[in-house]
Amino acid sequence: MLWSVQVSAGTLRLALNPAKDKLYLSGSENRQNGIQCISVKDGSVLWSQVTEVAMNAGITSGNLVFERDAYHLYCLNADSGDLLWKYRTNTGPQGSYYGPTAFAVRDDMAVIGTMGGHVMVLKW
Repeated sequence: MLWSVQVSAGTLRLALNPAKDKLYLSGSENRQNGIQCISVKDGSVLWSQVTEVAMNAGITSGNLVFERDAYHLYCLNADSGDLLWKYRTNTGPQGSYYGPTAFAVRDDMAVIGTMGGHVMVLKW
């Protein structure tokens, strides 16, 4: 084993950016949702913050981290964790938690599948 680190005791979701040697973790502990950025090299926490994001899917693209929860797609700065924007992807009563969390990001475009059977394309 290269390293091990104790993180949130709740449900844990991951997004990896090997080009930047960073791992992004999202979890829930004590009813607070948060995201941590951890160094892949040694497991040190680079930044951590309590947010409204309890992602059920996450990916990275360039210097951005994208987190998907039951209702929104969030775009964060990969270096600082600052929330750049969020977009409501589902207006149903259950969000997409019980449906698809599929999404893909490339350059300045995201493609998102919704529980209602729609495909959305966002460009920024």
